[in-house]
Amino acid sequence: MRRLILLLAPLLAIGCTAAEVVGPELACQRRLAAAREAQPAQGDDFNQQAYAALDRSGCTTKQLAVLDQILILTTALPALTQANNIIGMTGDKAGHMAAFQKMNDSVIELNALEQSIRSDLTQMEQPK
Repeated sequence: MRRLILLLAPLLAIGCTAAEVVGPELACQRRLAAAREAQPAQGDDFNQQAYAALDRSGCTTKQLAVLDQILILTTALPALTQANNIIGMTGDKAGHMAAFQKMNDSVIELNALEQSIRSDLTQMEQPK
């Protein structure tokens, strides 16, 4: 048994080291994906706080651009949602439709960015 452990020890060490080495771009992509999955604070329906707190180190220009766009959207969406709800109560159908469309477009854009993050992460984690 001891001989088997001694034979396997170098293999285990190599396996652990290889698994722990993650490039900065992949690490950033994992943080981006994890931000959406984080438990949101109360009243933070779009997880803006998790995105705002994200460590930007090692992120590429593209990743930072995605994060910046997500921060714009997650910051704006609560106000857009509130405006939609308020205008909806006034009976102004045209105003309500416009407010809803703006809010909906922002939700769709946020969802597309988050799906892209997950897709890119899956692709980055593929063995090469």
